[in-house]
Amino acid sequence: MGFYFRVDRVLYGVTARHILFPANEGNDSYTYIAGPKKEVVLMGRRAFTDFLTSVQHRIEVLNQVVTSLESQARTITERLESSGAEQVSQELAKTEGLLRDTHVEIKEVQEFLKDIRNRWTKPNDRVIGRVVWAPSISASTSASTPQDGYMQDVCVIKLDKNKFRRTSTGTCLT
Repeated sequence: MGFYFRVDRVLYGVTARHILFPANEGNDSYTYIAGPKKEVVLMGRRAFTDFLTSVQHRIEVLNQVVTSLESQARTITERLESSGAEQVSQELAKTEGLLRDTHVEIKEVQEFLKDIRNRWTKPNDRVIGRVVWAPSISASTSASTPQDGYMQDVCVIKLDKNKFRRTSTGTCLT
């Protein structure tokens, strides 16, 4: 999404038309009046599967970090028992802190994954809005000022505000 704006209490988002209208659908101007809606789905099936895989991979990596930190803590503990140096004690405290932080992160990512699976798995659950206006993609062709050329590639989406946190639309114009 490029940016968000509100008209009264209705939340809209703006993105590029070519993202939501494949080339094989033509380049006709689109304005929703009635009939079937052009829904905007957050991540298609493949993208959603890839996203889940990446979150699962993050958990696996964090588990490997835990294994490494636990090994490191054991080694530092052995050094501490043999030398008792203050520096080694600080090193152990730092490693144990990292270990606690990593366990917390694993739990948070696991909860996030569970939430995503429960609330967003079905494509209908990922519908975040519908297209209300998308003019044809066009380019300016001013012969007098070709350096000022631009591409018009815009799409306005009426968003389902229930799918957005109040604070998540930081670029919202009111």
